[in-house]
Amino acid sequence: MKKFKVSINDEEYEVGVQELPDEPAVARETARRAVAPIQPAAGGTPLFARETGGQVTSPLPGIVTSIMVEAGMTVHKGDALVIIEAMKMENVITSTVDGTVKEIRVAKGESVNAQEILLVIG
Repeated sequence: MKKFKVSINDEEYEVGVQELPDEPAVARETARRAVAPIQPAAGGTPLFARETGGQVTSPLPGIVTSIMVEAGMTVHKGDALVIIEAMKMENVITSTVDGTVKEIRVAKGESVNAQEILLVIG
């Protein structure tokens, strides 16, 4: 097994990669269990923003295409907050907490970086 260090969003991870023989892969039937499907939010793939101390940060870099809330609005966990387009896909950023939107720090059409503060919920 070969070991590699990988850096993702400024965090280092050590991973092991196992070398496989040059034989063709064979599919096997395995036991299946029922799993409830995830229902994506309208307009894109749901993503949960990281919330720290009321600050909602972007989980990925992209362009803000829509802001679904206004300052003063009450939001609940799972509510859509912002839509960010990244690599031609719309990503719906949802709330991780219940609260009131105190401040919006981005505007429609603005480019954002990963971990950039989008809004504040209090």
